This record gives sequence, C-alpha cells and structure tokens, in this order.
Amino acid sequence: MSYTALAAALAAAAAFAGTATGAAAPQEPETRLVISVSENGELSDARETTLTCNPAGGEHSAPQAACDELDAAGAAVLSPVSRTSVCTQMYGGPETARVTGVWAGQPVDAEFSRTNGCEMHRWDQLGTVLGR
Repeated sequence: MSYTALAAALAAAAAFAGTATGAAAPQEPETRLVISVSENGELSDARETTLTCNPAGGEHSAPQAACDELDAAGAAVLSPVSRTSVCTQMYGGPETARVTGVWAGQPVDAEFSRTNGCEMHRWDQLGTVLGR
C-alpha cells in the first residue's frame, strides 16, 4: 500500500471512529435571552420572560416563533439605531423593552422603544419576541 493510500485510510478510520464512539457533533450557537417589556415605560412595571433557542424554549409564550423571528431579523435588529440615521419623528407609545443575554453565541444588551420611526421599525421586527 502506498503512503498516500495508507494516510487516506487512516484519516477515514479516524473520522469513522469519532462518529462511532458518539463524539458530539458541533453545537449550534447558544441563545439564552431575558426579555423585559414595560407597557408604560417604567422598569418597575416590566414583565420579564426568558427565551432559549436550539431548541426553542424558556418561559416565552411562543418560543419557536420568537426564535424564527430573531433569525429572520438578524443581528442588526439588536444593535442601536445609528446616530446618523434619519428617522421619522412619529411617537408610537411609551412602551420600552430590554433584551439581555446571548444570541447566536454573542452577548446581547439591547434596548427598544417606540419613540420614532426607526425605533418602531426595530420593535415591529421583534413583535413576537417582545410579546406583541
């Protein structure tokens, strides 16, 4: 047997041995969030829930839909609106929310409000996540 054939056979055997012994497959990024939402903008009146993804769970009322919504919205929705953004000056209400924890393996500390068009758009993208 040539050296190349032997090396290929050993590599294949090692790969098979890893799967045959129950070696864990790569884990998906962890998602574990705490979601606080206040209808009147007061932190003391906020309702709090937890959400986990992969698998979907936690105390959230619709965990799978919320996880799907986060995936569809992408990481940008968890970032603050840029100071250079031009936003309509519409007021959407006093509601505020804060999302903290880990999403797709990355730390999250995001605040949401309905104080202008840009903030309302972010809020609307996460309607299920925020429980609306």
